[in-house]
Amino acid sequence: MEFLTIVLAGAAAAALAAAVARGIYGSRLRILRSLRSATTRAEPPPMEQARGPGGRGLGASSGSGLRSLRHALQVAGGFLRQAPFRRWAERQLRGTGLPLRPEEFLSLCVFGVLAGLLLAGLLPLASAVRAMVFLAPSLAAPLYVRAVRSRRSARISGQLGETLLTLSNGLRAGHSLPQALAAAAEQTGPPLGEEFSRLLRETSAGIPMEEGLARLVLRAANPDVELLVTAVLVQREVGGNLAEILDKISGTIRSRVAVQNHLRVVTAQSRMSGWVVGLLPVGVFGVISLLAPEIESVLTSNPFGRLMALAAVVLEAAGLLVIRSIVSIRY
Repeated sequence: MEFLTIVLAGAAAAALAAAVARGIYGSRLRILRSLRSATTRAEPPPMEQARGPGGRGLGASSGSGLRSLRHALQVAGGFLRQAPFRRWAERQLRGTGLPLRPEEFLSLCVFGVLAGLLLAGLLPLASAVRAMVFLAPSLAAPLYVRAVRSRRSARISGQLGETLLTLSNGLRAGHSLPQALAAAAEQTGPPLGEEFSRLLRETSAGIPMEEGLARLVLRAANPDVELLVTAVLVQREVGGNLAEILDKISGTIRSRVAVQNHLRVVTAQSRMSGWVVGLLPVGVFGVISLLAPEIESVLTSNPFGRLMALAAVVLEAAGLLVIRSIVSIRY
């Protein structure tokens, strides 16, 4: 019965979080798609270009309930709009491409913590399982943002090799750098094509190319893009054949991506072993806590049992670190 209660409560929490996220940011995503399709036909006014997709607030929405929810999140975000929290949120959102402001992300983190506290307090669970129930929604937003950032950075690295060839061919054909960037933006899909298009809109609005490239590095949060921008800035300062430099960078990036893909294939089994080693003991302990609470109570109430549980946690963490150091190959 307790297991069924946990499953139903988890499903309800997931559905509520999905409804909140869709209600808050669904309209913003639709607006952003409309703006992107419109900018392919006409350039936006300078003020709109300067503000960008994250310059507006949550905006109007349909339904008074969603307006009230957005207002509550804005109030909570205003309370969290302190320097340490905001800097942490900006670092987390950097390179994700999500239409979120730092205070909105902080509000979602607070919502996850409150949901975890509510579930952990209402469900009649053992202490260890209660801690797991609390941590799951509390870490959902930061882990999701981290996964989005990693996936987006990998896509940018995969696109950059061919895009640099397009840039170098455009420069050899006699085009200027903005013209070559415009051609590359048209031929490259998201997310790299969108970043190049935004760079061109910023420079059209009067932002210097150097500042626009610096903003591109911050938005992309990718070492390959940083290498590209460094090469372009050095060439603009001291001169040189930029097309040849881009060809060399393109070859380096494509070779590195190929090595990375090969390493992911070779270490796939070891990485899966790490997941099994990390999750299997936790899952077994959770099942035992639900089916036989008296066994779990020995590990939490008896001093010797607590010592054994602490030793198990330490050994578990050591095993994960060892496996991670083995499969994390620097290239």
